[in-house]
Amino acid sequence: MKAVTKIDKNLQSKDPFIRGMYEDLEERIQYFERNQEDKTAHINLRDLSGVTLIMGLITTLLILTIL
Repeated sequence: MKAVTKIDKNLQSKDPFIRGMYEDLEERIQYFERNQEDKTAHINLRDLSGVTLIMGLITTLLILTIL
């Protein structure tokens, strides 16, 4: 037997206001999930260059202070 969630229950509500709110919520969730897949960020070499430069600068300064 499948458990009915609160969202499913309200999607089938007889009250048009409640049903409309949850239908709108469902549409927004589906829209968000579709668009979220397209926005996956991948790291680029350009993203690493700034961090590497700063790490190199700090390392150089530390080595120079020891000498």
